[in-house]
Amino acid sequence: MYLLWRGLAKYMIMRKKRYLFGCCSITSQNPAEGHAVYSYLKEHGFMHNEYFIDATKEYHCTKDSEVDFADEVKIPQLFRLYLDIGCKVCSTPAIDRQFKTIDFLILLDLETISDQTKALFLK
Repeated sequence: MYLLWRGLAKYMIMRKKRYLFGCCSITSQNPAEGHAVYSYLKEHGFMHNEYFIDATKEYHCTKDSEVDFADEVKIPQLFRLYLDIGCKVCSTPAIDRQFKTIDFLILLDLETISDQTKALFLK
């Protein structure tokens, strides 16, 4: 994974690109779990301050369950890695019935990543 991120960072610099975006997912079809993760991301400062979009109606993650997942929020390892290198979440949870996931739009801004991350990937 380290080599992939280094390659992406070098490509972005070579092409003079500041942003990289994509999605991170949790393996769930339970909207309550998606909202618990969303709350966790907001509470821990992982949301982007400027850019934010709501999931389209077709993928809107409507909380229809009374089950509370707040005490057992588990961020998948790959999702956690993206957050650790400085990616910020820019969306509400979007349920993807085809892939059986709940997705979040993420954004990496090369101008705001930590010096430690820069040293690791931008050598």
